[in-house]
Amino acid sequence: MNIEIKNKEGKVFSIEEGHNYLTDLNLCKANFSNLNLEGSFFSCSDLTEANFSHANLTECDFNRAYSPYANFEGADIRGAAFDESYCMGADFTGIDLTGVNFQSAYLKQAVFAKAILRGATNPFFENACLQEANLSEAVLTGGDFDGADLSHANFKGADLRGADFDSACCIGTDFSGADLTGANFKYADLKNAIFTNAILTDVCFEDADF
Repeated sequence: MNIEIKNKEGKVFSIEEGHNYLTDLNLCKANFSNLNLEGSFFSCSDLTEANFSHANLTECDFNRAYSPYANFEGADIRGAAFDESYCMGADFTGIDLTGVNFQSAYLKQAVFAKAILRGATNPFFENACLQEANLSEAVLTGGDFDGADLSHANFKGADLRGADFDSACCIGTDFSGADLTGANFKYADLKNAIFTNAILTDVCFEDADF
């Protein structure tokens, strides 16, 4: 079944449920809500303020896509790739991050509040920018934040057991009430980081900068 999608300029794109190639296109403010787009390619497209709420985006390719303030709330993005994507202010509230790759993505002020993991494959945020991002009450056990910029990010009440923050920038990051059991902060910059009421059992702070 063909579905018509319009961008903010009124240009119409015809797509089908399931696999689509939508690369290097202007899809600004397009509405993909509730659609099955499993395995589709959006790389290098402009997805500014696009609406993907409750869409099936499993295994989709958003690498190097430009998607500031896009809405992914309630979407299924398991196994999706956002490498080097620009997602400032994007909304990922409450979604399952199992196997999602955000390597080197720009996620400043993005919202991951109450995000969860239902599978065994951990999310990957290596070298990502998460400045001022909201990850409060998220379940990110085993998450890879190696080399990420987490300055002034909010991890209040998050489950970060076994997470890797090796060489991460955590200046002013709020870990209040977070479970950091077994987390690794080796070589991390923790100046002005907040650990009030956090669980710090078996945490590695070797060569961290306080």
